[in-house]
Amino acid sequence: MRKVILILTALIVTLSLLVFSINMYVSLQVKSLEKVSIVTESKDNQSMVNVEENNSTIYENLENEVNILLFSTGSKGLDPDSYQDLGIGKSRAKMKDGLTDSIVLVNYNKLNQRVNLISIPRDLYIEKYGNRINTLYNRSPKIFADEVSNLLGLKVDHMIAVNFQAFVSIYDIFGGLTLDIPYPVRDAKAKLYIEEPGCQNLNGIELLAFARSRNWQVYKNGVWRSDSTSSDWGRIDRQQYILRESLSQIGKLELLFNIDKIFAIMNKNVIIDENLSYGKIISLVTNVLKSSPNIKAYTYPGKGAMIAEMSVILPNFEAAELLKNKLNNYSSLEEISSSEKEKINSNEKENNHKMPWLENSGNGGKLYKNCS
Repeated sequence: MRKVILILTALIVTLSLLVFSINMYVSLQVKSLEKVSIVTESKDNQSMVNVEENNSTIYENLENEVNILLFSTGSKGLDPDSYQDLGIGKSRAKMKDGLTDSIVLVNYNKLNQRVNLISIPRDLYIEKYGNRINTLYNRSPKIFADEVSNLLGLKVDHMIAVNFQAFVSIYDIFGGLTLDIPYPVRDAKAKLYIEEPGCQNLNGIELLAFARSRNWQVYKNGVWRSDSTSSDWGRIDRQQYILRESLSQIGKLELLFNIDKIFAIMNKNVIIDENLSYGKIISLVTNVLKSSPNIKAYTYPGKGAMIAEMSVILPNFEAAELLKNKLNNYSSLEEISSSEKEKINSNEKENNHKMPWLENSGNGGKLYKNCS
């Protein structure tokens, strides 16, 4: 009996030391990541901060809610010769412009176990800067975060910037991702070539091409042709689909056993805000993995236009208010007044023949079936 107790004691001590070592390692790695500041001044002891910007109100988060601005910085920080390993053009790898190709605000509410993925088109025109939103990160991370907050009425708590190398390498560590490919697809510009339809595993390079594609073609009835998703809007839908499947397919054990590899990639290719601590990361990951939250995806509404020979998307502020109401104030349509409910139903019917999954219905990425 005494021998059994000694063995159990030794195991407990060993496991405790292992957990302590892992915690120390991850904490040091998080501290070593490149960081930027997005701190916004707010009034003490208030749960709400009003910002007069296009009639929007920004609600300061409760402790049970967190908003993370996740975006791509493209070729920023890349080795110029990495283009072959990443499946991107040589000129694209050399640009290093830091333009934010993909922009998603991840809104997680622990109380109602819900994750909202809100995509913002990279060409969305911000009038006071006279330019697209994808240029604002280069001006200042804080300016970028503030403008996303103004658009959505949700205060950005944290920021994670990922370049092409991080995207490809991290998915390769996890063995890729299984996605639904309804038809053979191709995009010569994005270097996407998938010959077999159905649920199949894509590696990091294939996933990057899938996420970047906006010259999308499908093979139907013996002919290659573009479809309704051959655009930036379809590109957003594919990105939302990847995020949804990532949250459902990447498990705890894979995460634990690959911590060293993940941080080796992050140290060169990921930027976070200075307030995103190790403790917050662990708490958020643990909560999401334990709760298997309900995931909804939305897209900020707008319409294509030309301004000074620049192709942009003009924000639709009226439709955006309906989206912000859903995100900030309402847990169900029953809580919305009859007039507002009528507006929502009318908007969804009007756009039903185009891309209903992108019309703030909460079904972003649902064009593709769940393969997990």
